[in-house]
Amino acid sequence: MKDELEKVKLRRNPAAAQRAAAAAAATAGAPPPSTGLIPKTLSAGALVCGALYAVPVFGAMRALGFYRMALVNILALFATNLWSRFPKTMATLQDPAFRSTQEVQAFMLCIFMLMSPPMPFALMPFLTGAFLNAVHGFAGPIASLPEFAKSRLVYFTTAEGIFQAHAFGAVSEVIVTVMGPMLIVVQGYRALLLTFFYFQYVARRYKTNQQTSQSVRLLTEKVDGVVNHRLVPAPLRAVYGKAKNLIGFAANRFT
Repeated sequence: MKDELEKVKLRRNPAAAQRAAAAAAATAGAPPPSTGLIPKTLSAGALVCGALYAVPVFGAMRALGFYRMALVNILALFATNLWSRFPKTMATLQDPAFRSTQEVQAFMLCIFMLMSPPMPFALMPFLTGAFLNAVHGFAGPIASLPEFAKSRLVYFTTAEGIFQAHAFGAVSEVIVTVMGPMLIVVQGYRALLLTFFYFQYVARRYKTNQQTSQSVRLLTEKVDGVVNHRLVPAPLRAVYGKAKNLIGFAANRFT
């Protein structure tokens, strides 16, 4: 019923729906989707390359190339967004709004990802914004799709759809960070450096993005509930408490 209501609102008053979508993006700690020619083209390129990496229909070697091409498109999209959104002055570099953007916080991380082995699921937080740009920027072609596809894509132009997309991106950031230690065991020191940069990125997002903060809190509550069970030995609970304090200290130290 909520989905159908959003569709009716969009048809009756597109301008109001767009304002609501922008408000949802602001609530999620993100700017509204970019619909210009360059952003939507770069976003589409990142999505296509990301899909060909995730589903390697052209083979594993080419999948690695698509992974890196997706990152190049994401970096170009970041640069385009920052160029169009902020004044071109030196004072911008010290502006808290500039420094708290995902583009600034993730730029060096994406450059390092270009030089490192692929990290599973690591593209998802950045492809989320590209997906929203593409859905808004290609509204015309989407309107000509079959109803089952069009209705699902149009949903992400509504306030609720934008909020859910950003929530998925925030959860993805946290999942990648939690899986980092396992990746270190498989890939060694290169994965260690990448995991450190990703941890630093999520630590910054935790302080500036409401949904990332909420995702970390929910994960912590779930783990606390398991570790603090009466059947868990006290020494293990003590080790967990010290590890959690150490992670909190590192998050504050490296941001």
